[in-house]
Amino acid sequence: MRPMGVDLEFVATGASADHFRLLSRGRPLADYPIDLVGADGKRGHLKTDGKGEVHLAANARGSMMLFAAVMTPPAGSERFILNLSTLTFARP
Repeated sequence: MRPMGVDLEFVATGASADHFRLLSRGRPLADYPIDLVGADGKRGHLKTDGKGEVHLAANARGSMMLFAAVMTPPAGSERFILNLSTLTFARP
């Protein structure tokens, strides 16, 4: 998939449903914490690698959601900016 170039997004990498990349404005977010939430509501904590990719375990099956958040501190009298991204998918 081609990235849209938005503030925060997940994109699939290759033809496999095992690898996803986390991007910020089209650039990979390396070594960044993300969560993987299963249909049962259980949340696992993962981290992207040096290329901004997350690799799911081969035994992870069913409906899942990847979740990431980036909070930017205020500049001067502005407010915090919170960008969120999710990607929901299913693996048979």
